[in-house]
Amino acid sequence: MVIRLTVAGCLKTRQSFSLQSKVNLKSVWPLLCKRFEAFCKGSGKFPLMTPQQSDCFMKTLDWTKGDQREAAVLLLLANVEDKPSIVFTLRASHLPQHAAEISFPGGHFEADKDASLIHTALRETKEELLPSDALFEEKVRILGMTSRILSLKGTPVTPVIAALWEDIPLKSIEQLFPGNPSEVNTVFTISIQELLEKETFQGLPKNRFGMKRTPAFPTLHGTIWGLTALILRPVLHRLLKPIFFSIK
Repeated sequence: MVIRLTVAGCLKTRQSFSLQSKVNLKSVWPLLCKRFEAFCKGSGKFPLMTPQQSDCFMKTLDWTKGDQREAAVLLLLANVEDKPSIVFTLRASHLPQHAAEISFPGGHFEADKDASLIHTALRETKEELLPSDALFEEKVRILGMTSRILSLKGTPVTPVIAALWEDIPLKSIEQLFPGNPSEVNTVFTISIQELLEKETFQGLPKNRFGMKRTPAFPTLHGTIWGLTALILRPVLHRLLKPIFFSIK
């Protein structure tokens, strides 16, 4: 079984993008909400894959509901020096799994702590990024959830898309999000424009999905790939790019 991951509007060659004038998260929020809702089509969730692709993942992993603890991650949008950006973490190098990899903050659903997967994403993000209560609880707006995607270990992961309702000077990132050293090495942001312009693909070793390559995003902190890239790419191309950018 070969799974081909395709996204409408994918980049075949390296392109450059220009930010549309007077565009920031606050100004386009109504448009972003409208576009998000249009993709949800009654399901309430932004689709990361086609139904066929999702079925292939589940069948390949022999996954059925209830097999694994659910998890959630937060894809947090922010205006950083007037550039729409996304918040990432570089995981601590001593972690037993996915050490020193770039990821979205998040973790497993805890029934005794979380009312929903949105609460999971927010709680885990707060534990990892260590923002002030005032900043995080008063300045974060939830756009919604995407469809779940399975990790290679079969964990169902639900991304939650949100926006930080405050403009951030680049030099203030570490002050706003100092990061929990037991979980993350660094908290950083990358502009959406840079992610789009630097996107590429990298080959994969033989795997159960028959996937030969994965989207990849080179950064100063390493390459975004794997599950994080599979979440990021459809959100970039289908949701964010049409709102924020025009192709040069």
